[in-house]
Amino acid sequence: MRFIQIIESESDPVTELTNVQGYAEMAKGDETVKVERVTICGDRDRPGVAVMIAEFASAAAARQHQVDLLLLVLSSLRTICGIPPP
Repeated sequence: MRFIQIIESESDPVTELTNVQGYAEMAKGDETVKVERVTICGDRDRPGVAVMIAEFASAAAARQHQVDLLLLVLSSLRTICGIPPP
């Protein structure tokens, strides 16, 4: 069964779109990326609020994608802080 994840943030939708496009370019050909499509919208009733809808093949694929993103962030933080990998 397909799965969607809705992410709301206080951000400019154009900035979010740019970020997603950059991520898509970086992740091109990466088999670990599980997201199949992303839609970025602005909330017309709340300016400055972006809504992102990420589509996955399944809930398990969405969970794995979140784990992979978390590991990427942790790896980046180690590098920034000068902490060697485990």
